Amino acid sequence: MLMFSQFLRRLHQLEDMVLTGMFLLMLLLSVAQIVARNFGVAGLVWGDELARVLVLWVGLLGAMAAARTDKHLRIDLFTRLLKPVTRKFVVLTAQVGTALVSVVAAYGALTFVMDEYSYGSIAFAGVPTWVTMSVIPFALGVLALRYLVLAILTILTSATEIGR
Repeated sequence: MLMFSQFLRRLHQLEDMVLTGMFLLMLLLSVAQIVARNFGVAGLVWGDELARVLVLWVGLLGAMAAARTDKHLRIDLFTRLLKPVTRKFVVLTAQVGTALVSVVAAYGALTFVMDEYSYGSIAFAGVPTWVTMSVIPFALGVLALRYLVLAILTILTSATEIGR
């Protein structure tokens, strides 16, 4: 179990490093494009398209990181007012529902990526469109797995500990 925990910790560190690197690249690329335009230089021809792709990747990798610790966006207007057993049921229902929606969306996204692969279209600088979109089914699949794990942990957790 200790080796698995260490593996997960390293995997999470790698995920955070990739996310941070992509965010910094997106930021630097955008600033460079703005500076180049202000000095009358065209900048990178494919820079804007790469920045858009990086927004997609950073957003989805950020969602994966947030789901890792159940820090994803949620509307939490009344769950703190519920009794512990009811709160546990509501949280569990939301987690299972999120996992199911993520699975369905991942399937649709995978179909989309496979279609893009068969079309052979290019996004920018010779990079195929399917490569730029491949993060969508991957991230949704990871979200589904993480929310399934969170649901299992919720089942195993005492009702009085949920939502604290």
